[in-house]
Amino acid sequence: MSKDVIIVGGSAAGLMHGIMLSRLGHKVTILEEQAERQSQAAGIRLYSETIDILQKYAFVPPSVQEGTSTSLYRQNGKHIFSGNRAHKNISWGLLCKVLRDAFDGTGGEGQKKGQYMRGARVSSIREDGEKVIVGYSNVEGGSPKSISGDLVLAADGANSTIRQLLLPQSMRKYSGYVAWRGTVPVDVLDEETNEFFARKTSILLLKRSYLIVYNIPSDEGDNDKSRHINLVWYQNFSTTSPELEAALTDINGKKHQNTVPKGLVNPEVWNTRVQLAAKLMPAPFVEVISKITRPFVTRVNEVISPQASFFSGKVVLVGDALVGLRPNTAMATNQAAMHCAEFEKVMMGDMSQAEWDRKMLRYGEKQLALSVLVSMFGLGSVGQLIKSILAFIGTSIGQAVRR
Repeated sequence: MSKDVIIVGGSAAGLMHGIMLSRLGHKVTILEEQAERQSQAAGIRLYSETIDILQKYAFVPPSVQEGTSTSLYRQNGKHIFSGNRAHKNISWGLLCKVLRDAFDGTGGEGQKKGQYMRGARVSSIREDGEKVIVGYSNVEGGSPKSISGDLVLAADGANSTIRQLLLPQSMRKYSGYVAWRGTVPVDVLDEETNEFFARKTSILLLKRSYLIVYNIPSDEGDNDKSRHINLVWYQNFSTTSPELEAALTDINGKKHQNTVPKGLVNPEVWNTRVQLAAKLMPAPFVEVISKITRPFVTRVNEVISPQASFFSGKVVLVGDALVGLRPNTAMATNQAAMHCAEFEKVMMGDMSQAEWDRKMLRYGEKQLALSVLVSMFGLGSVGQLIKSILAFIGTSIGQAVRR
């Protein structure tokens, strides 16, 4: 039986679920708050579940950057270790472009069943008999509106409005550090730098700080010449530190709660990062950082909802709205893909909603503990690392006992 489905959030998680549900014959409406979604040109690691979703419902772009290993380096540039594991990297913008085309583009039969509404800011949600009513308004103005559906999926990220409306006590927690991010087109870098970062993920370990650098395609994904070098630099900033305050205050003096978008980072603040890199890092990393012209910075948070579904399964949290992982394991997109693949079983009658809830919360709990462990490997003290290892082991044992 076809259902009217409302998906709150039009990024990767919302699009994956929207495509899947459309292919099953349901009418899908996606409410996306941003009137014009801006790509941060951030990199995303494609793990098997995400690749499976792309292969099943869209395609894996040929411009996806493939690597064969992960290499660790000390601050002085000395190579420590290389792990031979093939991987694929994509840009956030290109991934969403491929998924959006598959949802309401020109890729085949059934894709016109979905509607993608931009600029729709959700403000309320309530149960009304067999239906769920979602209230929203246009970000550019106008009177409040509402839409009703048989099923609502909250795919509106770690700062989920739906989760906050239903579980006001379930708030994100600051993890104690920020992620500086940026990309550089390969054609502005020296040949030696491009060769150094080619076909691998490079991790530079500093004192309680570290960087990850790897190749991604451009958001357009046209050809190999349009690829970029993507950089993520994790740095500890305490909640009350002047550094955190400065990092989250943009060029107009506006204090951002979590992310200062590209183009708005205070140049003086970024220049201090560039100068610090020049003092601490090997030449290839310094060149990448010095040639990032539009960085952005994100305060790293984490959250896990104690509940996955509401209103007898008519409202379900998916992706970061259910579990907001630390980015250090690069598993957020893959988690959304797993949610999508498993939720298809619910819609097909092969899994109960209660079983999905238990399985996805267990998965998220373990992935969150792992993301804390990985972050402490590069950012924490020895004591914090040991504590996170014990917490991960405890989570694994606890899940085994509960099962």
